Amino acid sequence: MIQFRGYETLSKIGSGGFSTVYEVLHKKTKQKFALKVFNQKVCEEQIKKEYRILEQFKDDKIFLSFYGATLFNNRYIFKMQLIKRGNLKQYILSNGYLNNIDAKAILHNLIKQLQIAHSNNIIHNDIKPENVLIDNNRAYLIDWGVASHGVQESQGINLTDNLFVSPEHYNCKINFKTDIYALGHILYYMLHGKLLYELSLTMSDGEVMLNHLSKVPEYRDDLSEELKNLLNGMLCKDYKDRMSLDDLSLYFQTNKLETIYKIKVIKLETKLLKDEDIFKFYGLKNIVIAQFRYALYLESIQEYKKAIDIYIHLASRNFTRAMNNLGYIYETGIGDTKNYKKSNFWYSKAASMGNAMAMYNIALSYLQGRGILKDTAYATKLFTMSAKKCYKKANKYL
Repeated sequence: MIQFRGYETLSKIGSGGFSTVYEVLHKKTKQKFALKVFNQKVCEEQIKKEYRILEQFKDDKIFLSFYGATLFNNRYIFKMQLIKRGNLKQYILSNGYLNNIDAKAILHNLIKQLQIAHSNNIIHNDIKPENVLIDNNRAYLIDWGVASHGVQESQGINLTDNLFVSPEHYNCKINFKTDIYALGHILYYMLHGKLLYELSLTMSDGEVMLNHLSKVPEYRDDLSEELKNLLNGMLCKDYKDRMSLDDLSLYFQTNKLETIYKIKVIKLETKLLKDEDIFKFYGLKNIVIAQFRYALYLESIQEYKKAIDIYIHLASRNFTRAMNNLGYIYETGIGDTKNYKKSNFWYSKAASMGNAMAMYNIALSYLQGRGILKDTAYATKLFTMSAKKCYKKANKYL
């Protein structure tokens, strides 16, 4: 187990894709803390983003206390308040679902934190049971590393866990009500002891998409109509129909809802079993990620002309991942399409709109003089920009 200067490491609390958290004892003060140690593969810019947000919140006691950051053995470490009871997932697995009063108390706590975050133009964008720490009836949102600063087009699902995306993610949109949908997940989980739609990591991406876009929640028979309506309001597929934070705050003030919420879904015309059929169906409904995934499938079966047509359509909607894929197709000549001029056009267009992979690819073109005038200095600039946006391959050229 890792030992940290000035601390005694007591236990490993947990680990994930980005970090490992340890319980430590400060040798002089005998105080216990949690040290969040980032894996070396985590992009520095992502760590800095989370650091800036935690610094912004650190004087507000409603958030988990943050005591600063350091660098130890080339690993970034955050010093945090220690919560012994763990995260919501661990708590539910050990204790089962919560009673209505405790579940609502935790929800109210999370709402108060989001009110402050949203007032500072910050969308958490990754709310899930593992990112909610429980301390009696207090709850703390953690892991702000993929937070979004304001409403934006995300250019794809950018979360670590697609089980908790909101329907608008499939059209590459993020807004403040994106967090409300995730809170609906949390409330459902607390009241049922299982994930919404019984989502699981064994499901394919297509199955998960189908659930988010076309399934309605199934509630416990003994759940009150008031709570069912509250959940419906938070879990509306169309964010325009969904409750806002103000609506939720008013609910906790009055303990009643004036609106009766109904969840409208994209109706299935037939049973869809294969991912490619799911992506094709939602693609025809103009869902961006479905169109993109169906184009990838068409590439896999060498239907390049059809894939290119979809990518061009998505490019017209400013979907930069499709632009980058067009660049790759024209660069490599898949399906007899080799054309460096077109390849560099699409790489450049996607790069100008912030796509890190495209920045890397057009940088290679400038470095190698591939269909373009060789420019090593400009290539280095592009590699640097790509690396800062967490595209790791770019670091090789810096």
